[in-house]
Amino acid sequence: MITAAGFDRRRVETHLPTYGAFVRALAAEAAAISKARFVLAGAVDRRSPLTWAIALLGAGAFGMLLTAMSNAARSICLSLASHLIFVALLLGSVLPWLEPTDQAFDPLAIADSQLPR
Repeated sequence: MITAAGFDRRRVETHLPTYGAFVRALAAEAAAISKARFVLAGAVDRRSPLTWAIALLGAGAFGMLLTAMSNAARSICLSLASHLIFVALLLGSVLPWLEPTDQAFDPLAIADSQLPR
């Protein structure tokens, strides 16, 4: 359910009747237009910067592993490389949940139970 309320100092004011009428009018306009599709406002590509961050972490881990070949800094370089790889794995686990930006918002796909009455 989409809620609409305004907060005053002493009470909560409901704007549901006017908001519901607005949403119903908007849904009627969207239904009138065949296959209305809107790109989400402010939608940005979230996958590319995350992929770049993972790649840079991988490059840093590779550099640390190369530096670990020297005897002087072996333990600290292996420790830093393992931490970098762990963070890269954590960031990579988020990738499946990020939606591609080419998906658009379809107002006709909103379920009636989500609209105010």
